[in-house]
Amino acid sequence: MSDAVTIVGFGPSADAVVPFAKGDVWVLAHDPQYTANATRLFEMHDMDLVVKYRRNFKERLATLAEFIPVYTQKPEPWLTHNRVYPLTEVTDMLGMDYFQCSIAYMVALAILEEFDEMTIAGVDLVSSKYAAQRPNLEWLIGHAQARGIDVHIPDWSEILRYDPRGGLPGDRRGTLEYPTRYGYAPTNIVKGEYHKELPGMEDQHAAVKEAMNVEVLP
Repeated sequence: MSDAVTIVGFGPSADAVVPFAKGDVWVLAHDPQYTANATRLFEMHDMDLVVKYRRNFKERLATLAEFIPVYTQKPEPWLTHNRVYPLTEVTDMLGMDYFQCSIAYMVALAILEEFDEMTIAGVDLVSSKYAAQRPNLEWLIGHAQARGIDVHIPDWSEILRYDPRGGLPGDRRGTLEYPTRYGYAPTNIVKGEYHKELPGMEDQHAAVKEAMNVEVLP
């Protein structure tokens, strides 16, 4: 087995990484661009639904499976090189069944197989559409790093990146902007949606604001 794996999504960061990837390259089965680079393909959605709603997908995947192993939820006899995803082994390793997207299954399998190096490309998560996927992937990356896997993320991905819009503890009317790291040198307060505060919190909020010497927008 190769000691390095590149896990590929649809984001633009894949363009600068995949052509130069070393070792294994794991690609989503419905990827229109990088299946030619793949050493493994993954279709973790319900296959009946995928075949029903994606035109010509079954024929295309059957052709790819003649040359590339395809991982699926359950056995698919019509795929020449089909491998059933080892869900029990993976969840036993992680201690829970927590997968928010197909990339999460791929990252978890790479951890199980004990790769030395993992690159996650094209998984930029810059859209709110993918907000629920980010904590799942970052949790898995933590697992990988704890096991000694060297994880690489392209600079333009949102994964493991600091968001300068931090927050003032207890205040929901404004959001502090911290330029370098949370809690250091706030530069601005951005007005946000006001939510009714919990009883008894007013004094705590006032003390925090006074200690930080900041002015909160009305």
